[in-house]
Amino acid sequence: MELERLKEKRKGLRISFTKHLTKIETTLGKEIAAGYTKEAKLDELLSLKSQLTEKLNELIKTDESVQLKIEISEMAAEIASSEEYKDKGIDLKSKLQRQIELLCDRPQINTNSQSTDNTDTIILSRNETKSVKLPKLNIQTFHGDCSHFLDFWNSFEVAIHKNDSLTKIEKFTYLKTYLGGIALNAVSGFSLSDQNYDASIKLLKERFGRTDIIISSHMHKLLLIDSVKSCFNVTGLRKMYDAIETQIRSLQSLGVATGTYSNLLCPVILQKLPEELNLNYNRQRKTDELFDITNLVEFIRKEVECREASLLLANPKNSNVKEYSFRNKTDQGYQNRYHYSNT
Repeated sequence: MELERLKEKRKGLRISFTKHLTKIETTLGKEIAAGYTKEAKLDELLSLKSQLTEKLNELIKTDESVQLKIEISEMAAEIASSEEYKDKGIDLKSKLQRQIELLCDRPQINTNSQSTDNTDTIILSRNETKSVKLPKLNIQTFHGDCSHFLDFWNSFEVAIHKNDSLTKIEKFTYLKTYLGGIALNAVSGFSLSDQNYDASIKLLKERFGRTDIIISSHMHKLLLIDSVKSCFNVTGLRKMYDAIETQIRSLQSLGVATGTYSNLLCPVILQKLPEELNLNYNRQRKTDELFDITNLVEFIRKEVECREASLLLANPKNSNVKEYSFRNKTDQGYQNRYHYSNT
């Protein structure tokens, strides 16, 4: 029943995705005219690109959910079908990016992840053309998640905002290119001008860059970390550890001491651990000792690394481990065991 629901959802998403691709192709072919200015086309392309990113991400997410539910015999055909839509979306996204750059008469950046070298060529289109080799730019699109704002702004500031070879209008165009979702909506009403670029930066910082909001966002993510029910689920435990470590380090970079939230967070994290690990941690912890999130994270790290090392030593030819259940001939129930996969 759930698989059928997912497939119907994906069917609707694919129809919407295909219609959006058609709309993009139509817009790309429009000619600049008296009633359709370059600025109007640029705004339309930026909006279409943002929508394309959201639709493609949603489609990929649904594809992954379907793949978890289908039979193994159906996997090859399923992946081929999913990749076809994904490739179309990526291809049109590249075309959108190129035309956006041409309309702005601004630096064109090759962001192809399959580049043969480790640099991107930036071409400055002014009175003369210059070719400069710079380190590869990797600015992730910011969709409005406050916990990602500092990473986005630090990358954007170095690559674009402090680039003296760019005009403010060019910087503003770059800014809109790297925004999506509610972040793009926040500045979509600003027309391209020097003054509006400054106003947009101020607005984004006030809305998404406030320290208190960013701290709350990181804490919220810590409280919502997915539970891991089985200590045999090494992949899940590794994912949990990485997520906790990332959020805690982000809080530390904001000047938030772990002692200020350890007593709140530790019981929540312990509830999300498998019962066996929860018991092991409490067994080694002194009864009169206050919770320390640093100690808990270190405990989880050691448990994960020990399990990963044990599995690797048991079967060094297989580095990927998945959890599965099998019927024990001497037991009526299911038991969790490790399953090795070369995929």
